[in-house]
Amino acid sequence: MNKLRLTEKNIIYTRIKEIENSISRSQKTIDRLKTQDNTEFNRTQISKNEKLILDNSLEIEKLKQRLIDLSNGGLDEQLKNVSTETDKICKEQQIVIDKKLKDKNEKKIKDKVNLDKEYNIFRKREGISDYGIIKETDRYFKNCQSIPDYMIANLKDMPSNKGYIWKGIHCYGIKPKENNNICTMFEKCWGGILKIHETTKTTYKVYEKVGKEQKKLIIDEVRNPIKC
Repeated sequence: MNKLRLTEKNIIYTRIKEIENSISRSQKTIDRLKTQDNTEFNRTQISKNEKLILDNSLEIEKLKQRLIDLSNGGLDEQLKNVSTETDKICKEQQIVIDKKLKDKNEKKIKDKVNLDKEYNIFRKREGISDYGIIKETDRYFKNCQSIPDYMIANLKDMPSNKGYIWKGIHCYGIKPKENNNICTMFEKCWGGILKIHETTKTTYKVYEKVGKEQKKLIIDEVRNPIKC
């Protein structure tokens, strides 16, 4: 019980300090406004702050009385009930947190098992070795480091459904998506050829463009509908 009393005492003193600071700010505001023009706005603000001081002063008196009741044991039953209810709520919340954590961990383990299974099947089918994976990973990061500065700069001003293809790496814009269902990617190839990849839920098209010439459709495929 002494611990509950001490906690409540600290709470009350902290609240009194907060209110005293509020009263001090209100009084400074009143003093400042009284040195200014006697306008309707200033009179209203002075009245509001005076009422705030009065309300805060009354709350301090109640808190001081609560300190007296606290010291003579008048709040013991109340504190005990609050503590019991708080403990109950904390235990209920902890049960929920533990369940969510358990479900999350179980899902993570299950996902890893499934991923490892699919990965091993893929490796077996494609004949990929650990060395091959390491080599491809190194190549990927090396290609990432070689992305031209102008592309990185342009991506900052491009929507997220537009971007560049650089050595097989898809780089998307960072701005909000444009209000359409097309993903447009630009790929610069040898010989000054620019490939424009346009993908929707149901179609995949590739255009080629050289310099200022008209772009030409070279691939037009139908995709299986994607559920979003």
